[in-house]
Order: sequence, then structure tokens, then C-alpha cells
Amino acid sequence: MSSKAVSTGTLLTQTSARTVSATTWMDYAGWISLCLMALVPLVDFEASEEIRVSKQLLVKLAILGCSGVYCLWVLMHSSRVRSMAIVFPPVALLGLIGLLVLAAFQSPIPREALVSAGSALVVCGLTLGVATRLGAWSALYAIFAGQGLFVLGSWIAYLFVPSIGVFLEPIPDGEFFERMGGLAHPNTLGQLSAFCILFTLILAAEGKWSRKTWRYLAVPLLIIAAGALVYSASRSSLAACGLAALIGLRSWWFSGMRQVLIVGGFFLGVLTLFALLATTSGEDFLQRKIFTKLSKSGTADELATGTGRDVIWSTTIKYIQERPILGYGCGISKILLRDTSGYAHNMVLHVALSGGVFAAGFLVILLLNGVMRFLTQPNWAADTMLWFLIINGLTENVIFENIASGATAILMLTLAWRTLMRVESEDVRRQAPLENV
Repeated sequence: MSSKAVSTGTLLTQTSARTVSATTWMDYAGWISLCLMALVPLVDFEASEEIRVSKQLLVKLAILGCSGVYCLWVLMHSSRVRSMAIVFPPVALLGLIGLLVLAAFQSPIPREALVSAGSALVVCGLTLGVATRLGAWSALYAIFAGQGLFVLGSWIAYLFVPSIGVFLEPIPDGEFFERMGGLAHPNTLGQLSAFCILFTLILAAEGKWSRKTWRYLAVPLLIIAAGALVYSASRSSLAACGLAALIGLRSWWFSGMRQVLIVGGFFLGVLTLFALLATTSGEDFLQRKIFTKLSKSGTADELATGTGRDVIWSTTIKYIQERPILGYGCGISKILLRDTSGYAHNMVLHVALSGGVFAAGFLVILLLNGVMRFLTQPNWAADTMLWFLIINGLTENVIFENIASGATAILMLTLAWRTLMRVESEDVRRQAPLENV
């Protein structure tokens, strides 16, 4: 074992050796809470001075309340979790959230901002607690299960309850572009569908799918998620999914070529089929231009401006320049950017608007640290999730949603993944001699 591994893991491994205890019902409750957190659709604040109470919001707040109880319990009863929370990079992410909480007190909408920042703190604490107590893979399975159920429910809404599942997006000339929204906004559906695809591929790369499970669970899930990704017309999520799979799993794609070519060819074929079904009608297939398949309005200007993101970004930067230190608090984009889209459509700008340039600096440092580890300590799961967050974050908010959910949980899990893996391997090594006595 290298001296570096010993030095970075000493605190955690020594603590874990003394504090590992049997799994309790509270741990399972935490796992279920994490699953529900990834399942429940995102809740957006309306452009008002207070949170409008709705059934959806009440459900989300109830899950947050239960998750908060678990966080308090695990902090009081597990020194292992407390030790994990003060190790970099998890501690840096918690510090970033601390800045968001601080920004809430001077926000134009302090109550909404405090609830939003508090939800991010609870989600990250919940994820870290479940991953530390039950293992990183167990936490990933919880998020995977929740998002898989979300995608399945979105298909049900789209096919049988179009008033909920179909999203009509206005485009020029008074027309509308039909997108699959399912249980949330199409961009949210695209993001969660992409995560389901990537998680499935990660489990395949890690050899965690048996042949039978692959046939009866993984392949159907890939088809369902790929279809939702294409029908949501979330081009940023589609591009991020493909690039993250290629970059994060690059060594897997070039090993076991026969199996990979079969799986990869099938997957790409399904994507192509759904793309054709979603963007062509048969009669005018040969008449469509390439850019009309990529754009919603059928014009090249839409692609050149990133669907108006150039205006959104310039407006967001102007607001950041007015309050650069602490920003405006979480959830403020729904008010400040109501005349554009209500979102910053960039992960770093979103955090800078919410918590100031120092919060955005924390995020950039965390992402750069992840990239450095990608180069020096490759890991299929952490790398794939990280690259999706980075690429999708170029054009979407992705993390620290108005009410934090699955993407924020994935960020915490991604950042802590290598440390969790190292600690778990140390536990196994420590327990092996005792089992042989």
C-alpha cells in the first residue's frame, strides 16, 4: 500500500475500525429516503414573495423532513460519518452549501432561499450518511432505483395522461414543439434518463449484472431510458450522456470487444430508432434538413444562440456583477430571470448567482479536483458521473435545484466515491485477519 493512501485514509480507517456497527432500521429508512429523493419530481418556486404550498411541495418537504431526522441521527451515532464529513472533498461541498445558507439571510426571498439551501444540506448529508453506513454502491443503487421509477412513471404519464406528461414548448410563429415531460420538465426528464443509462453502463462495466439480470432488467431499462431521453428532446442531456459514457468508461469500451460491440451496437441502434421515430413522420423524412432535426423551431439561429442561452448568460453575469460576494440566495433565478427562462442554464453561473463568486470558486475547485483524479486515479463510476455533471452543466443548472434532489445527491456521491471505496477496502483488509483467527 502506498504511503499516500495510508496518509489520506488514516483518520477514516482508524475511526471506522472502532465504530462500524450492525445495520439498523434507521439505515434502511435512510436508504428509502434517498431513493424517494431521486424519485419525486423537482419542485419549482413560483415568481412570488413566498412559497406556494402545493401537494407536490408538501410531499417533497415531508421527504426532506424524514431525511433531516436521519441526518441528525447518523451524526449523533456514527463517528465514521462525522469523520467522512471533514475529509476533502466532501467538506468542501458542505462548505459551499454553508455559503448558500449564509447568502439566504440577505436574499430578496430569504425564506425560499433558506429552504432551498437547507434542502441541499439535507440531501448531501443523507447521501454521505447512506454511502458511509451502507456503502457507496448501496447509495448508488438507491438513486438508481428512484430515478428508474421516475422514468417509468414519466412514460405512464406521457402515454396515458397527456395533460401531465406532454410538454408544449412555444417556438417562433406561434407554434409549439411537443416534448415528453412525464412527471417534470423535459430537461429534468432528459437528465434523469441519462443518469439511468449511465448507471446501467457503469454496473455492466463493473460486472454487477448477471447474464440473466442483464437480459431481463438492464436491456429493458436501457430501452425505456433511451426512449425518454430522445422524446424529451433534451439535446444537452443527450450529448452529455454520450460523451460521459465515452470518456468515463473509455477503458471498458476497448476491452472485451465482442461483448462491448454487441451491447454498444444495440444501444446505439435503439437510440437511433427512437431518434427517427421522435423527429420524423415518414412522409417528409427525406425533405428534412440536418439542423431541423437538431433544432426545435427548424432554424439554424436556434442552434447558433444555444436556444437563447447567450442572452440568458449575459443577463445572469450582469446580476452577478451587482452582488458578487454572496449572491442573491438559492431559487432567485425564478424571479430575476423570469423574462428569459427562469434558469441560468449554466452550473457555475447558477451557483455564482445563488451564493456569489466564492461559492462558484468552491465548485470549480471541486470539479477540477475531480478531473485531476480522473487523470491520475481512474474510476469508472466516479469519472462517468463527474463528466456528465460537467458537460451537462455547461448548458443546464444540473445541481442545487430549487429543492435539492437526485443530481445534488449524485454530486456528493461522486466527490466522495474514491474515499468511500478506499475506506471500504481498508475495512475488508482489517477484518480478514480476524476472520482467519
